[in-house]
Amino acid sequence: MNEDVKRIETATLYEFVQEIEAAVKEGYQSTDTNEGMPQTLGVGLYYCDMIRAATVTKEPEQAIPKMPEVTATKQVPRTQKKPKK
Repeated sequence: MNEDVKRIETATLYEFVQEIEAAVKEGYQSTDTNEGMPQTLGVGLYYCDMIRAATVTKEPEQAIPKMPEVTATKQVPRTQKKPKK
């Protein structure tokens, strides 16, 4: 297996989540391949492949335009009055 790929296999869901969390902190992320996706076999075997984030090639994300700041609000007069009770 490539050194940029980390295989995680555990027997409990808790350990599986802990291992994934540790791998993310080490710079790994999940893959988009079917064989590398997090999976379970029956009850008690959880596994996935994680790859180094530097090896993933993605298109650069578009910058989100900033919304203009609202400085003051203008009160709009009511067009209908509520009926008195």
